[in-house]
Amino acid sequence: MDVLVAVGTTSSYGYALWATIVGSIEYHFFETSAVLICFVLLGKLLQSLAVRRTSAALTKLLGLQPKTAIKITTSLEELNPAEKPYHEEVVSVQSIKPGDVVKVLKGASIPADGVVRFGEMSVDESMITGESIPVLKTQGSIVLGGTICAESGQSLGAAFVDVTGVGSSTALSQIVTLVQDAQNRNREVPIQNLADSISSVFVPTVVAISTVTFMVWYALIQGEMVPKSYLPAGESPATFSLLFAISCLVISCPCALGLATPTAILVGTGVGANQGILFKGGETLEMASRVDSVVFDKTGTLTKGEPVVTDFQLMVDDDAFWGIIEDRSELPVTAMKDCLLWLLGSLERNSEHPLASAVVAFAEEHLSSKLQFEQPANFSALTGRGASGSIKGRIKVAVGNRVFAELEGVTISRQVEDVMQRLERQGKTAILCTVNSSVCVVMGIADEVKPDAARSVKYLKEKMGVDVWIVTGDNRRTARAIARQLELPMERVVAEALPVAKVEQVQKLQEEGRIVAMVGDGVNDSPALAQANVGLSLGTGAEIAAEASDMVLVRGNVVDVCTALDLSRVIFRRIRLNFVWSLLYNSLSIPLAAGVFYPLLHARLPPTAAALAMALSSVSVVLSSLALRLYQPPQITEDPMVQQTRASNTDSLMEPLLPHGAQGREDEDDTSDLHRIEEGQM
Repeated sequence: MDVLVAVGTTSSYGYALWATIVGSIEYHFFETSAVLICFVLLGKLLQSLAVRRTSAALTKLLGLQPKTAIKITTSLEELNPAEKPYHEEVVSVQSIKPGDVVKVLKGASIPADGVVRFGEMSVDESMITGESIPVLKTQGSIVLGGTICAESGQSLGAAFVDVTGVGSSTALSQIVTLVQDAQNRNREVPIQNLADSISSVFVPTVVAISTVTFMVWYALIQGEMVPKSYLPAGESPATFSLLFAISCLVISCPCALGLATPTAILVGTGVGANQGILFKGGETLEMASRVDSVVFDKTGTLTKGEPVVTDFQLMVDDDAFWGIIEDRSELPVTAMKDCLLWLLGSLERNSEHPLASAVVAFAEEHLSSKLQFEQPANFSALTGRGASGSIKGRIKVAVGNRVFAELEGVTISRQVEDVMQRLERQGKTAILCTVNSSVCVVMGIADEVKPDAARSVKYLKEKMGVDVWIVTGDNRRTARAIARQLELPMERVVAEALPVAKVEQVQKLQEEGRIVAMVGDGVNDSPALAQANVGLSLGTGAEIAAEASDMVLVRGNVVDVCTALDLSRVIFRRIRLNFVWSLLYNSLSIPLAAGVFYPLLHARLPPTAAALAMALSSVSVVLSSLALRLYQPPQITEDPMVQQTRASNTDSLMEPLLPHGAQGREDEDDTSDLHRIEEGQM
């Protein structure tokens, strides 16, 4: 693209030099070349200053990395900050290595990725995940280097973190690398190849037009078809014609055309980083803007990836429960619901099973933080079945499935069986809780759908016109239950799919001519992520290095899938707008510079003005791309009726069952619907 500027400046300087040598007395325009080059350099300076602003997000990320850390020098075996003194020293962050323990104070940046060993703190992760509310980190929680400790626990006054990742292996370094790679791979964008192809034809065409412009004007003047009065005083026909040709060369330099794609990509990747969306190159952006089908994995993508208690159905009323307990004088709570939760938490806190952890978390959520669980006596657990033990020496509590209940000699009534079957048809694990061999509670435990999943899927279908699929390795019953919650038709669900089957489903859609995006966790779904036209990996900042994916959604929210696809579309609409502006500008400026309107206006565009106009056109394209910084993600709000239904369900979560006949009538329609789901009729 610099050919046109080079030819123009060389022509003007060469002609002025020739006129000086032969002793011509006409105007010698040496300054034209100098001023023209100055304007071109000014345009490039303005362009570079504007483009520098596009890397603001990357600069902020780099600034997050702390320079020093407080390293604990006491051996790990002796370290117990709550009871024993310890030694510490301030060291350079480069000297920290995995296995070290660092101390994090309020207001300080966490020096490296790690896991909280002692204490607790609230962490501001907004610069990495975009989450504005500080996140509570307790013992065992993962923390990311570069995030800020907004508040530390009262007991220790600080948090102590086991370092797991330093240097290039930290989440922050990986984010910076991904942003840099995305901004350095702009030349791979196919639409940029179109711009280069246009320029390869455009440049020689403009050189030819400029040559013809000189020849036509010179011929018209020499043939006296153009009056000599058109010529400014002191200019020869050759000079007059040459200035038209030089202006034509300079003003049509397709710099703006060449900037249309890379500047938009640079700005777009920076905007994406601020939204918690990391693009691995410009080619990904272009392909994502054309996506018409999205395939979701289920576990950890549409769901939270860990079991939680979703249903807590009481099977007894207050009188019956306290009759089972007999003496409640030694119990720390007086309400039946709280007592049941306390008994469950006391028992299950001794088990390492994931379902037990879900029960304990549910109990802790609903009980006062000051209430301490009891250590059970005679605790025993059967793998995959359940656990039992005695609380206060006389209250026998057991939690488990049907098999465990039978082993405990518990009789399962028809009413309890109906509740369990209803939960199981919904794809949940039904768990019984007995107190002194009487069933008091039936719990439903499931991998709960993420709060934003339903509304995100609805937005993809209705607002963006995308075909949505679920492909999961989970069983058919669970997959269909999740699809029902997301209002997806059953024919859009593929269950019990091994990694190969996921790839085959993506290939099937591609063979139908669709542009497919695969959304997964970046590990088990890596073959399908690699096969898809666009692979999106959801996960926390510590898991963003999934090589198979093309985009990384740092927050792990389903709604970010909508934002990523919408941002891609917005970016490429801006690229097309830049192209239209560039081509329109050149189409209008060439006739003006060539002197087509000179007979009417008796004014021409000097080469210096042409250079300035060319520079301003490039800057205008950059400013157009910078307007992408004003991008706002789509507002995907939940239906008020859905919110009201969820609140109602939460309020009635622990209400006792109705009498058996009424309960059966109440659940009849729901059971019928679930049956039809199993049969594929809904």
